[in-house]
Amino acid sequence: MNLNKSYLRQNLNSSNKKLNEQIMILKLIAKSNTPLTIPEISEKLLLSVPTITSSVSDLIEDRWVTTGGKKKTTQGRKPTMYKVNSNAFYIVGVKIGFKELVVIYTDINMKLIEQKRLKNFKLNDNEHCLNQIVNFIKSTLQENKLDNKNVLGIGIGMTGRVNKFSGGSNSFFKFAGPSLEDFFSEKLNIEVFLENDTRVAGVTEKEYGVSKNSPNCLFVNIDEGLGMSIIINNQVVTGTNGYAGEFGHMKFGKKKRTCICGKVGCLGTEVSGFALKLDLEEKLKEGIQSNNFKKGDKPEYEDIVLAATKGDFLAIEIIQQQGEILGKSLGDIVNLISPDEIVIGGKVKDSRNIFLDSVKMGLNSSVLPDVFDTNKVYLSNIKDEKRLAGLSCLVLKEYNLY
Repeated sequence: MNLNKSYLRQNLNSSNKKLNEQIMILKLIAKSNTPLTIPEISEKLLLSVPTITSSVSDLIEDRWVTTGGKKKTTQGRKPTMYKVNSNAFYIVGVKIGFKELVVIYTDINMKLIEQKRLKNFKLNDNEHCLNQIVNFIKSTLQENKLDNKNVLGIGIGMTGRVNKFSGGSNSFFKFAGPSLEDFFSEKLNIEVFLENDTRVAGVTEKEYGVSKNSPNCLFVNIDEGLGMSIIINNQVVTGTNGYAGEFGHMKFGKKKRTCICGKVGCLGTEVSGFALKLDLEEKLKEGIQSNNFKKGDKPEYEDIVLAATKGDFLAIEIIQQQGEILGKSLGDIVNLISPDEIVIGGKVKDSRNIFLDSVKMGLNSSVLPDVFDTNKVYLSNIKDEKRLAGLSCLVLKEYNLY
C-alpha cells in the first residue's frame, strides 16, 4: 500500500485502517529522538506486534522508513531499530525578502544539502518578479535533480503581511489570486506552505537558538523591514487571521515617515535597514561628517553596520539611536506579555554591543520594575547553515512529522 504525501495532512480519520496505522507509526518514528524497535512502537501506540511488523514492512517498501541498527541488550537477540529514511525524501525552502531570494533543500532531518541565492534580486509587486521567483525555484530543482515525487513540500518564508490560513499575501502579488500558496503549488507541482519570513525565523530561533529552552519569548527580526515572532508556551502566535507579530506597524514612529503600508508613523520607518539608510542620508545632507560615507552616497544596510564596527561615529550614532527607540517600544510589549527573554536577529546583530546596549537602555526606560530582566536580551547566535532551517521545519510541522 503506497503512503502518499497528501494523506500525511489528514487527521487519521480515514476509513482505511491499515493506512491510518502506517501514518501513526511514521509520525511516532519521525518525532522520536532515537530509532525505535517494533516492541517499543507497539507499546507506545497500543497496537499488536504483528500489526506493527506488517505496517513497518510496508513503510520500508515505500522508502519512508529504514533500519537504524540493532538495539543493545544484555540477553537474547538484539532487536532491529527503525528510523525515517532521510535519503529518500527532501524538503525545499525558499526565502523571499526585499533584496534576497534564496532556495535551499534539506533532508527530512533538516540537514542542509544545498543553498542557492539569486544575485541582484529585488522584490517588486509585478508579474515579472513573480515569474522570476517561480523560474528560479524550478531551475534550482532541475539543477539538483530533485524529482517532484521525492520532494515532501516547499516552505516559503516571505516578507510582508502573509495570511498563514488563506495562504495569501496582503503585501505582494494579490493579482495571482486569493491564495499565493495555491499559485506556487500549481506552478511547481509540489505542495507549498507559505508563511511570513519573521515567523519562520522565529521557528528557527526556537529550535536552534538561545531561546531553545524558553517557552515564552520574543524574536525581533530587523531586516530591510521590522517584524516580530511572539512565542507563547513554545508555540509561535499567528492570531485569528495569521497576521500576529506586525511589530513594525505599531505607531511608535515620530518622524512622520510614510510606511510601505501607506500609513504614517509606523515603527518600521524608524527601526529597520530601510530606516537606517534614510537616517544616514539625512545626516549627510545636514553636513555631519562620516569616515566612510559622503553626501549623496546610497549605502546598503549592511554597509552601515560594517562601518559602525570599524568605528565610524556617524554609523554608530544612528545605530544606537535606533536601538534606543526599539528598546523603548519593546517595553510596552514586555509589560503586556512578560516574556522570558528577547532575541534580536538580522544584519544589525553584527554591530554587537553597539546596538544591544542601546536596546537595553531604551528598554530600561519603559519596562516596569521586576517585570523583565534586561540582561535577558540577546543577539541571535544562529549560524548561516541553520538560518533557513525553519523553512524545512515549516513543512514538517504541517505534516505533523516534527
